[in-house]
Amino acid sequence: MDTDDFNGREMTPSFRIDHMSDSAVDLIRTRFFEEMLESVSPRSRLEIHNLFQETSPTFILDRVTKDICFKASVTQKSIVIGLKATMRLQAHAYAASAILSELAAHRGCTDTKSDNPRLSCADNLSNWAVGNELKLIAERLDYSIEGTNPFSNIEADLSPEQYSDLSESDRRIGNRFFKYALCFITLHELAHLKFKHEGSTIENEKAADRFASDWLIEASMSYENDSTKRFFSQCGVAICFLWLMCHNIFIGRKDTRSHPQAYDRFYQTLENMLVYDDADQIEQIWDFTARLLLVHMSAAGFQFDSETDFVHLREGRHFFVNHLLNRISQMP
Repeated sequence: MDTDDFNGREMTPSFRIDHMSDSAVDLIRTRFFEEMLESVSPRSRLEIHNLFQETSPTFILDRVTKDICFKASVTQKSIVIGLKATMRLQAHAYAASAILSELAAHRGCTDTKSDNPRLSCADNLSNWAVGNELKLIAERLDYSIEGTNPFSNIEADLSPEQYSDLSESDRRIGNRFFKYALCFITLHELAHLKFKHEGSTIENEKAADRFASDWLIEASMSYENDSTKRFFSQCGVAICFLWLMCHNIFIGRKDTRSHPQAYDRFYQTLENMLVYDDADQIEQIWDFTARLLLVHMSAAGFQFDSETDFVHLREGRHFFVNHLLNRISQMP
């Protein structure tokens, strides 16, 4: 399967639907997800086929639910995927792609001018995704962000003007990030079916994260000298968790007993995946992750100091990311 199956021209993931209807939900062809995972690791086709045979999943596209909605049901052997949440994840992937391209063009130094089309487009995409996430959180927690938050005026729908400056190259890179992020989520939910997890618990979520990351590690090892695929794989997973961390970064600790805090899941999963023998690329991925964290944390109002924050860069990007996540974890 080619990444063009995730056509971002209209900023809507192009899932293959069994039948179109006016209802709130549709069935997605299971083969779509099987092919997606096969494209990530062609050598693992038999294992992928066996996993789908074992779990017999039905994939359901939820067009209505606004909250993050990726939910496996053992009793129904189904995985529900929320379209609106998936579109926000895709926007994060495209924004990260534009930022990465800008870093590459300027050898690690981004042009902060407000008239930079690429960074302006990244801001639009990121602000839209984060703004709608925060509105949903505010609704759940019963407080208002209107007039007090820079994201309060974000529209529910993303207009074409907000991503019109996204280049074809940035779209392709964003699609690849998005595909690997969606692969991780799919494997995570398949793990719940495989292990017959009844309900969400911290232990179950950690086990599903580990299953998904272990599978992607093995896939990355099959790339042999293809470091590009490894890069996209691990950056895609990082983008996925940065998206899940919006609550932690902008609001604080999430009041939940069913899931680990997203910053813990993020660090443990990425550290688990970065185990291959390529120190330069591992440092590159931690650097990319650190830059995206800084973008979100700055938008959330975090202040940074050369003596207490950036001094950790001397120890390496890995330690700097750990420091940033520690700061996030200390929010009330």
